[in-house]
Amino acid sequence: MNLATVRRLKVLIVGGKGFIGSEIVKQAHADSEEREIRAHRFDFSAYDLVVIEAAVTAQAEFEKDPRGSFETNVMGLLNVLEGCKKVPKVAFASSAAVYGLTDKPSKETDPINPHNDYAASKAMGELLFRRYRPDGVVLRYFNTYGQGENSKGDYKSIISQFIETIAERGEVVVYGDGEQRRDFVNVKDVARITLELGMKASGTFNVGTGKAVSWNEIIGILRASGLKFHVRYIPNPIRGYQSFTQADVSKLRSVGMEARITVGRGIRELLNVKYSKGES
Repeated sequence: MNLATVRRLKVLIVGGKGFIGSEIVKQAHADSEEREIRAHRFDFSAYDLVVIEAAVTAQAEFEKDPRGSFETNVMGLLNVLEGCKKVPKVAFASSAAVYGLTDKPSKETDPINPHNDYAASKAMGELLFRRYRPDGVVLRYFNTYGQGENSKGDYKSIISQFIETIAERGEVVVYGDGEQRRDFVNVKDVARITLELGMKASGTFNVGTGKAVSWNEIIGILRASGLKFHVRYIPNPIRGYQSFTQADVSKLRSVGMEARITVGRGIRELLNVKYSKGES
């Protein structure tokens, strides 16, 4: 089953106005719907696939409002799952954050060890999802970036943050030595993989590239693209900072899927969009 097949099905994206959700809606085209579900009960039975994207996705938001954030990510998920009992296929957007602080590639069979409230809410969400939908698919997204991140405000990826601060003041600020590394996966790949796995798979899958890229490598790509800017390295002020993420994507590849967009290509596409619009 491929994306063309998915486009012929009735797909509902819960959280379709968000960063990843809006890209899923775009790729699924006219056969999908975007919706924010707030009712305690809602009948989803008319749909072939429900993709659950709606969530509070930033640890800073949990620190501001822990009760409200857990209410959204756990009880909100419960409300959706109650309505999905007759839906053939359901997919849940989780996060690589459930693995916690690690220094090696993360595999789906690794124990989960959430290191903050956001990660804990996603771990709880996975357990709840499995209770309701043992036949469903859990998608552990790694560090997603790409077009449309403006909707995330201050919580966008470091790639988009660098592009913005270069445009605004001609510099980037790096915590530490710049050798922290993350598995950056483009939102277009994330959306495509989510739709296809949502319809044809069950179980838990990492959604990443399988490669970790450092802040210094990103800076090198930006400079190679012709941008001129200053780099300022400062001591890292964040407690419990995550210095490394990398997906083991062998399970994803075993079902014939993988991310296709390299970080270099993804950055060039973001720059083309930003500067083709005449943004400074």
